[in-house]
Amino acid sequence: MEVILVPYVTLTTVNVVILCNPIAGKGKAVDAASELMRYLESHGIGVVRAETKPDPDMTWLEPELAKADALVVVGGDGTIRQAAPVAAKLDTPIYHFPMGTENLFSREFGMDRCKERLIKALQDPRIRRVDMGEVNGEPFLLMVSIGFDAEVVHDLHRRRKGGISHLSYVLPIMRQFLRWSPPLLEMQVDGTQLAGEHRGFVVIANSRHYGGRLDPVQDAVMDDGQLDLAFFATRSKIQLLRWAIRLLRGTQGRSTQLITAKGTTIEVSSEVPCVYQVDGDIPHPTPGQEAPGSAQKMTPLSIRIRPGVLSVILPPQP
Repeated sequence: MEVILVPYVTLTTVNVVILCNPIAGKGKAVDAASELMRYLESHGIGVVRAETKPDPDMTWLEPELAKADALVVVGGDGTIRQAAPVAAKLDTPIYHFPMGTENLFSREFGMDRCKERLIKALQDPRIRRVDMGEVNGEPFLLMVSIGFDAEVVHDLHRRRKGGISHLSYVLPIMRQFLRWSPPLLEMQVDGTQLAGEHRGFVVIANSRHYGGRLDPVQDAVMDDGQLDLAFFATRSKIQLLRWAIRLLRGTQGRSTQLITAKGTTIEVSSEVPCVYQVDGDIPHPTPGQEAPGSAQKMTPLSIRIRPGVLSVILPPQP
């Protein structure tokens, strides 16, 4: 892990962009962003506030980030994923003020909603440069997966009306458990094919954290320049339940049915086209689609890692 100390001359020289997702936290993110803006300004920090837009293209944010010392994202993992490519392009350090359902990015770095800790982080910043992934050209920070969880994510999205909670996943999980059939997948890591075709589900991770604290790839590190692949051989719903129990207990690594690999490029194809999820959400729509999710993106997947392209402001040490 590389941590770079980047001291500012004084706290009053800091200029911050606060990016808010208005539907995050069941709509509470807007009030949280306003309160945070007032708090930072009361400590002499210049603040510009912006809200996300349905269009995933964030180029409109570039002029503000070009003048900023930091980007504070008030939202969930989807908002972080939306903002990260622009922050990486301009090398603007990013901080997550978590207001989403899982907040895996903030969990990775120990960030929380404490405004005092954020002030200290801006005053005496420690910067960690981390990797970003790309799946079929689309950026991601945490993970990509094909299988049961991806079907659940797409099921939820089709019925989603606004903000969500953990309870929002209950019905999609039940529906997909009745419908899901393990796909036959073929995987290549750095040009080497994993032995044969396999039926089951796969997670390609940049971070060790995952929804529901299941954490299928516990050794993944966000600044090692590699992706971690975990394939869970599954031929029946009983095997799927067994994997769920192992993941809850953190004992999946003891199973001989788990296939793991590391690499910088990963290719995944399937016998029949399968949907995939990106950082716990559906992939961004293809330019020209009438609405997000109007056409599902499916396999095959081409995934690569971009080492050290994103600067993250770490919270202050205890």
